[in-house]
Amino acid sequence: MIVIRTAEDLARLLATHPEVWSKLQSDPAGYAPLVTEEVLRLSTPTQGMFRVVTRDVEVEGVVIPEGSRVVLVYSGANRDPSVWGDDPDRFDPDRPNLKDHLAFGKGIHFCLGAPLSRVEMQVAFEQLARRLDRVELLTDQDLRYHPSFVLRGLVRLDVRFVTKDS
Repeated sequence: MIVIRTAEDLARLLATHPEVWSKLQSDPAGYAPLVTEEVLRLSTPTQGMFRVVTRDVEVEGVVIPEGSRVVLVYSGANRDPSVWGDDPDRFDPDRPNLKDHLAFGKGIHFCLGAPLSRVEMQVAFEQLARRLDRVELLTDQDLRYHPSFVLRGLVRLDVRFVTKDS
């Protein structure tokens, strides 16, 4: 048994979606970028960030005065049905607009490490698909997330990696 503490949602999504795992195994290099973007959208590592309003602005009929603190909730935007369709909670790496997510922010607040993070995820997905037969969740788990308003991550996830030669 391997206990994963940094890529919990990645392993959980692969273990619970065998159809995606099968596509990834069929074409690791081609499908890994799509899986990467969809994992980032659904499991946005940074749920939101605080910002200070620089001028009076109206949003949906509510005036937010200059100097107010607001929270931009990236994870909510990444599940907006007007962008992601009727079932935005579904794990679907075949979505047409995968790169429209806000997992790394946007504009001047875009994460400088985003390209490296994407490459790391893609390489990991490719190598897992080439070396493993499947990823299994161990039963009777209490899937709890860290109590954080800003960051997202499971407290613990126990999985079994079944290799192709076992």
